[in-house]
Amino acid sequence: MAEFIGLWSSREATMELLAAAMQDAKLNAFKELSAAICIQRIFRGQRVRASISRMRTAEILIARVFRGHLGRHKALKAKRRRKHLEKQARYHHLARIIQTCYRGFHSRKYVHNFATRKTYLRELEAKGNALRATLQRRLEEQREMEFERVEEESRQELVKITQNLHHLVGTKVTPGVFSSPYAPSMPTAFGVPVETHIRTNTLNLLSTIPKKLVAKSQLKPKPPAVRTSIQASSVYNIDRVYEERDKRYQKAMNFTQDKFIPVVNPVVTYTYDKSINNGVDYLDPRKHPFCQRGASKSSTAPKSPKQDYVRLPPAVKSSPQSTAVTKSKKLHKLKRISVE
Repeated sequence: MAEFIGLWSSREATMELLAAAMQDAKLNAFKELSAAICIQRIFRGQRVRASISRMRTAEILIARVFRGHLGRHKALKAKRRRKHLEKQARYHHLARIIQTCYRGFHSRKYVHNFATRKTYLRELEAKGNALRATLQRRLEEQREMEFERVEEESRQELVKITQNLHHLVGTKVTPGVFSSPYAPSMPTAFGVPVETHIRTNTLNLLSTIPKKLVAKSQLKPKPPAVRTSIQASSVYNIDRVYEERDKRYQKAMNFTQDKFIPVVNPVVTYTYDKSINNGVDYLDPRKHPFCQRGASKSSTAPKSPKQDYVRLPPAVKSSPQSTAVTKSKKLHKLKRISVE
């Protein structure tokens, strides 16, 4: 009873404490709710992750077992197939050996004769060797012919070159280009010294030149190409050119091996001789009809040109009024033509 009285007397304080507690709970309700939600979220997440981990482990185990079973099945199947192929290959090899032996036996007994075939092969080998020897012999002949042709062409080329090199041959006093005393050996061509080639080929060339030359009196004078004058139509210094040519011809006629005499500073003498135009009538350009200025080139007199035109009377200067009327008429006519 005393406790009840004590509690009853302190009911107001208790109610105040209750109100304060309710107020505190009301103020901290959101924080407590957030904390509860966080705790539930963490717990549920951990539980779900654990469940997913267990399921994943179980899935990996099932897949591993199934793949192992499937791999063992495929390996067994491949092993059986490999054994089958090996057995089939062995049977094929044995069958091929049997067929080879039988076909050889049948061919040797019923198709080909070994002795005849051996004889045929020997004959074929002999023919091949004979053909090879013939081809080799022909090849050597062709090579020899080609070598001879090249050598002949080289000799002909050497003859053509050395025919005009007589000025390079040495004498008893002065050595030539190909007989230099300072050279260890003289140059040769086809086993013969070059100077010998030059002397021989030059003499052969000179032997083909005709010895009889045409005299100057038999040469006919060439008529002038231009009728202006004889002196203008002739070549400058023609008499000297012909004289030097005659000297060269005379020297070539008497050319021998002993004529190789070196000449140092030869003295050139000039003597006037009659020109090639000797015996041609002189034409004076002043009296030549075609050289006179203004002379007609035709034999007949020139004709007067024909008058195919009609001389018109001089134009009369018109007045300004008539000119304006004429212009207006022309303009009106042009407009009418354009409209039509």
